[in-house]
Amino acid sequence: MDQTLALPQAWAMQRTQGAIEWIAHSEQWQDEWQSELEELIGSFGNRPDGIRCPEAIFAYPLTSRKVVCARMADMGAEGEPPVAMAFQWVVLTTREYDEVGGHPFRLFAGSTPPWQVRDRLPLFQAQRLQKLDDMETLAKAYQRPESAFVLGGCQAILDGNRLVVERSEPATSLIADLWTLLPLAERSEHWPASFAFSNALHFDVVVVPKIKEEECDQRYLRFEQAEWYPEGRYEAALQWAIEAGDERMVHHLLLRRTRRQTLKLGLYLLLGMMLLSSVMGLISHFRP
Repeated sequence: MDQTLALPQAWAMQRTQGAIEWIAHSEQWQDEWQSELEELIGSFGNRPDGIRCPEAIFAYPLTSRKVVCARMADMGAEGEPPVAMAFQWVVLTTREYDEVGGHPFRLFAGSTPPWQVRDRLPLFQAQRLQKLDDMETLAKAYQRPESAFVLGGCQAILDGNRLVVERSEPATSLIADLWTLLPLAERSEHWPASFAFSNALHFDVVVVPKIKEEECDQRYLRFEQAEWYPEGRYEAALQWAIEAGDERMVHHLLLRRTRRQTLKLGLYLLLGMMLLSSVMGLISHFRP
């Protein structure tokens, strides 16, 4: 199997007065996506005074079978107020999103933003996940200064919570490290944004310049709450395995099923047992 995915992409620009202009797109791009994406741009929020966004990344479901990963950045002369916000969109099927590890931050890592390209873009080249992260990569994500937030945040997400962080600028590295320590299956069921002007889209993990209570229900934990979140099984096991250098245990944890997957498996087993019982009952009934 080819380890590289060729994905449709486009980029658009929203000027300060709100007008959206589509600048360039690749082959396989579908025009009907644009209205949905323009709604996402509108939900991204209005820029508060004095706030800049040098670069941020988010992922969000586009349809029931497609996911969009986005990179956005201010446009304008250095030292001057931004005149527009640029959005690069990469569209994947849900299966393709799983194949790249459900990690939008890795998806864009090492690639150049297309802000200088007009009219025609090449297909976006993404690497399928070939192996799990090595211990050095995982230790780096765990040992950052905000390790308490990263570990507590992972456990909180697994327990059904969401996270909201208030900062005046994107926190892409922080959210990317949290995402690295989440189980792979969980990444594909949750939606992160390393910065947004509002949380109207109700991301599972989001960084905003100002937390608005009406956009964050009781499931959202603040930074300090995630730092002091009660230690759970996953957090404790992951911390022990990384500190002990037990790569086998770490990989076992990263490959754990989500609650939804476990419930689905249990339901299939139950239906299988019921079907087997019915078949055995029929066999007994007609046996001479």
